[in-house]
Amino acid sequence: MRKRLTDCGAALLPPLLLLALERVSEGSVGRLMQDAQLYLSIADNALASGHFIQTVRPYAGFVVPPGFPLCLLLLRVLGFGLAGLIAAQAVLFGLSCLLLARTGRDLLGPWGLSVPFFYLLACLRCRLYLGSLSVEHWYLFLLCALVRLLFRNERSPRRLVLLHLASLALLLTRPALAPVFLAVLVCTLAVCLREKRFALGALLLLLPAVLLGLNLLVNHRETGEWVLLQNYGVTDLYRAAAPGTALTRAQADTFNDPFLNDVMADASLSMSAKSRVLSEKAGTYIRSDPLLFFRNGLARCCRLFLAEYAFLPLLALPGAVLLARGPKRRETLGSLALALLTVFISGFGVPELRYTMPIWPLASLHLAALCAALARLVPGRNCHER
Repeated sequence: MRKRLTDCGAALLPPLLLLALERVSEGSVGRLMQDAQLYLSIADNALASGHFIQTVRPYAGFVVPPGFPLCLLLLRVLGFGLAGLIAAQAVLFGLSCLLLARTGRDLLGPWGLSVPFFYLLACLRCRLYLGSLSVEHWYLFLLCALVRLLFRNERSPRRLVLLHLASLALLLTRPALAPVFLAVLVCTLAVCLREKRFALGALLLLLPAVLLGLNLLVNHRETGEWVLLQNYGVTDLYRAAAPGTALTRAQADTFNDPFLNDVMADASLSMSAKSRVLSEKAGTYIRSDPLLFFRNGLARCCRLFLAEYAFLPLLALPGAVLLARGPKRRETLGSLALALLTVFISGFGVPELRYTMPIWPLASLHLAALCAALARLVPGRNCHER
């Protein structure tokens, strides 16, 4: 009974609190920001005409990852309006917090219930509210599910399949997190080979190949070009490599590059063509001074992931070390390496605070582990009791 009550609290209180704080801070709930309009236009166009295209950005052949638009399309088919979509996102956020709370409770006892608290704080810091559709909440749910599956005391084909499906959905929703998918794929295939589950291993390889191939064909039908998942990410790389690149969020708001402006305004170029031009120019800048590009990337990492959070993520590192002393040492160290790789990769893009959120399902668990360890140092108390 007690576990059910804490589960209900973990699933209900964070989304209600986030909605309430948004209402106070923003004055309304249920807005459609520009990115939300983009993804929703794809779902609505697919429902109306069968064409998986966006009609918001003024660029020909602008292709986004299919995961989030497909989810919105499914909800639209079920008759969800804007209020229903916002409610579905709030439920998803509540489930994310529930998954984190259960993982924390299994590993840390009562202190594990602080995991969704740290996660909520990160969402508030990034102003990642629930009142507008946000792709972040959808791929963060998948990351929370991966954390839950990774640290479960279960060794079964079902767990392997769920890990694989969650990581594949993550790839289709946020291609920048491809290292997570590749790591899960390698690990699950290794288990299949070791346990001689060859049919399962073949299925784990075939499914992403089929889905990615189908998406490639759909993108070619809609744009006339072969685009695997997206074709706009190069603009972030160009901004990171260009002279006068932004190192802070404030600088990013005022960043102005004539070459970038001219390329993006050229109506004769499709988005894929724009990306090729920007990629070549970015490569020129990087080759001319690779050390500067590397230093700028590290500077963005430090500002985004440390200074913007008052250096709180640094405390997650000793928490990870403490957690690695337990029975989940391999899982802890492996996931920590992926989180650090995500931090490193993020430094070579634009300094956007919401891009730091992928580390927080795991960082929240590590911070809770540190809290649990510090609490055990209090004389006369054992906060690790279940």
